[in-house]
Amino acid sequence: MIGDYSLLPKHQNEILIANGMPDITDEHKIVNMISVHKFCPQVYDIGLDVFFGNYDSLAYLTNKSQGPCSMIASSEQELHEHAMFSYSLAYQMYVFGLNTYTKPKHNAYFPTNHCGLSSRTLFFTFLQENYPNVLLLYGHMHTYVGLPFILHDNPGMIAIDPTFKQLWASSDDQRVHVSIRFGPEWDYETEYLGGANHKPTKAHDARTANESINIFHEISTFKNRPIQEVLMKAYGNPISL
Repeated sequence: MIGDYSLLPKHQNEILIANGMPDITDEHKIVNMISVHKFCPQVYDIGLDVFFGNYDSLAYLTNKSQGPCSMIASSEQELHEHAMFSYSLAYQMYVFGLNTYTKPKHNAYFPTNHCGLSSRTLFFTFLQENYPNVLLLYGHMHTYVGLPFILHDNPGMIAIDPTFKQLWASSDDQRVHVSIRFGPEWDYETEYLGGANHKPTKAHDARTANESINIFHEISTFKNRPIQEVLMKAYGNPISL
């Protein structure tokens, strides 16, 4: 069985070529060059709904949820393909955010302080792409996305961080991060907040996210659940995608 591993920047060219995405090494140049809708077709409409707080229009993606579940991966290759697809969506989200979140949030520009908006957009995008197992993960002052899976009776998670760059002051070339983690929990230590551990402590699945869309048209954290509880239910409910 494979162990934990990450999709590092060396995979970017493979993903870019496969998905027709631009290279965002020179971010300021790309802002003036790309057509956002062209390069971000899967996140574009959902991203705008999340950006403007139109969560009611996204309820159709969550209102049929039966609760936490995990996807069955029949092979390591299939799991890797899910991870590569996840990377492509996260990359789209980064391009979308770079071109859409053009005003500072709490005195910082994207991706800093934009993990919530970005992760909520990815969360709904995965639901649209028929991943009912997707989770919105809450760590220490940081939000990202996870896909629980079962591989050969071994539980794990594909962890997807669409604003990874803000966590590493020393990172010049990696914008987003996707890793495959085995076991019920893992550490996620970065340079952000003095090296805080951002391992998830709570999570929303599609059902609790639906129940948490509040009068302010945001996903409240009120009904998110402890990660151990959510994962126990998810791994006890494996499904085939």
